[in-house]
Amino acid sequence: MKQHPNAHLFNSLRGAGPALAPRLLCAFGAQKDRWEDADSLAAFSGLAPVTRKSGKQLQVQRRYA
Repeated sequence: MKQHPNAHLFNSLRGAGPALAPRLLCAFGAQKDRWEDADSLAAFSGLAPVTRKSGKQLQVQRRYA
């Protein structure tokens, strides 16, 4: 973590201590362009609800991993 070029970004986040900052770095990854926005990261990690549409039916579910 100390040698990573973006470590200062994650260490400066409020509440991100020595245990949470490396986890956040792993979650976001080193590629900044990997996630288009916060919603795409939430969908990948399973935090965002999954919406299914078919005709007149609309179904919203949570993902369980």
